[in-house]
Amino acid sequence: MPKQNARPLSPLSTHQILELLEADLPLGDIDVFITPPNDNGADTDADSGEEDERDYNRLNRAQLMAEGELQINGESFEDANLDSSPEASQDFEDSEASPSSAVEDSTGNARQDTEQEAVAESRPSSSRQKHSLENTMFKSVPSIPRLENMKWAKRDLVNPLKVYSEYPKMLPLRVCSESHPLEFFEMFITENLVENVVKQSVLYAVSKNEEFTLSVGDLYCYFGILYLSGYVQVPRRRMYWEEGTDSHNILVSNSMRRNRFDNIMKYLHVADNSRLNKNDKMAKLRPMMNEISNACLKNAFPETDLSIDESMIPYFGRHSTKQCIRNKPVRFGYKAWVLASKQGYCLSFDIYQGRRDKMADQANLGESVILSFTNTLKREYPKMEFSLYFDNFFSSLAVIHKLKEDGFGATGTIRENRLQKCPLMDTKEMKKSKCDRGTFDYKTAKGVILVKWKDNAVVTLGSNQYGIHPIQTAKRFSREEKKQIDVPQPHIVSMYNKNMGGVDLMDNNISNYRIGIRGKKWYTPILFWLLDVAMNNAWILSRQAGMTMDNLSFRREVVRALLMKYGSAPLAPGRRSIVSVPDPLRVDHRGHMIITGQARRRCVMCRNKTVKACRRCDVALHDKCFEAFHVH
Repeated sequence: MPKQNARPLSPLSTHQILELLEADLPLGDIDVFITPPNDNGADTDADSGEEDERDYNRLNRAQLMAEGELQINGESFEDANLDSSPEASQDFEDSEASPSSAVEDSTGNARQDTEQEAVAESRPSSSRQKHSLENTMFKSVPSIPRLENMKWAKRDLVNPLKVYSEYPKMLPLRVCSESHPLEFFEMFITENLVENVVKQSVLYAVSKNEEFTLSVGDLYCYFGILYLSGYVQVPRRRMYWEEGTDSHNILVSNSMRRNRFDNIMKYLHVADNSRLNKNDKMAKLRPMMNEISNACLKNAFPETDLSIDESMIPYFGRHSTKQCIRNKPVRFGYKAWVLASKQGYCLSFDIYQGRRDKMADQANLGESVILSFTNTLKREYPKMEFSLYFDNFFSSLAVIHKLKEDGFGATGTIRENRLQKCPLMDTKEMKKSKCDRGTFDYKTAKGVILVKWKDNAVVTLGSNQYGIHPIQTAKRFSREEKKQIDVPQPHIVSMYNKNMGGVDLMDNNISNYRIGIRGKKWYTPILFWLLDVAMNNAWILSRQAGMTMDNLSFRREVVRALLMKYGSAPLAPGRRSIVSVPDPLRVDHRGHMIITGQARRRCVMCRNKTVKACRRCDVALHDKCFEAFHVH
């Protein structure tokens, strides 16, 4: 029951509760409940990115200003009998919260970070699931020691980390500038991967007591139709097989029957349902994810500048790992962590699996993503050093210092509440008009430099590799002078803008021709995203080999080759349409045979009329012309 002499207090913010706890008052057993803040009264399930973070020094402004409730010995703070004096209580109540404002990440060309807007929901530990699932890739990363007693000095970075490589920049020997696009594609969607999907799909159909057969060629043909739907889109996928002249696609209908495609779509599986890892929410896709990730690392063109960021996979259904992030091109869907080169080549990835119970000896979410990727790089490229770039969701002084000790260059934006009391210029002062555009301040300690720079907004960056000099200039439009002006720009900002956009470039390549067919199962969007990643990497690798095809032309060549090489024309009467036969199909010597009873057409070799044709190539051929056509 409340005490009669208890004085009602206004609701406390999280920041005020933290100040009370730091006052060393004899409070007894304490429970803190943080009310999730909302936006104009509208609740949201937006993911803050660090919902499992228990270090209150890292809370963002929205979390610090949220209403909270403090219970002492089972009673609320208003009803608890504190030993402190009334004057102390009044002083605490009247004190104003002054949390560090969330940094606005804008460096001109550098993109805005939207993770700060998302709000984390903090609950009592007793109400959390005791067996919450962890991301398989990041669950074993140890914690990073926090830096303390930092002695900051106003000097440029001394002896910055030098990145070098002993790996020659060579493409895989099996491809060159004269290779067909299909050869690049099959380096990522390998025959071993396809054979495993065929096996698991048939096994799943058997478990449902359904009669279903599938071959490697059928699955490759199925993938070809999926890719075709990215640049030839129709409202319903069955329209590809309709007889209507406005939607009928000859290439699709001549390569696979409609019912056959529907059956593959129905029974498509990647893993054995009876042997799934219950601690991995992506267990249904894990074999395919591992296979494609290994192929990406194996076939990569070695580069030292890599970026780490998130990629959103569109999904509007229900699943425990689905995220909502405002102000993103893709607001709803699955979130994938991606390591990519600045050309947009994806080296490694994994799917974020939602909230996890953070152990005392584990790094927080952003740091665990970075360390897991660095472990992968050290394992795959032991004689090569890398420069990593990431935004303020991942970065901290501790992780930048840790990467320096591990031999990795690290550059990234940092949030205001992670600066560990570094005496840089106040952000509010820099925003005032008395500070010219291009003003910057910097401090260095323990081989890490922090730079605060004013452009359209004020941004703070940290690095163990780049410092202030050489100071460069950036072109900006001045409203006062009505012309382009030169703005001083520290070297660290220039290098961050130059190398950070690799994941965004990969997202753009995928979104331009994303697979247009949709499925009803929760894992279908992720599976199709994996196929899009493989196609994106194959195209970028072809460009590095010297090919000049753009993204669309490359995809069209791969689709035509897949459907012509692995498609089976329906055995129906009537005239067949002649489609140009790609060289990989014409000379692969797989399943070519002469069939009779065709519509009378001219032989593609001698131009005389015949009723014979190659069953696989679907072109008219005489017996005497058959061998000549299928030989280089």
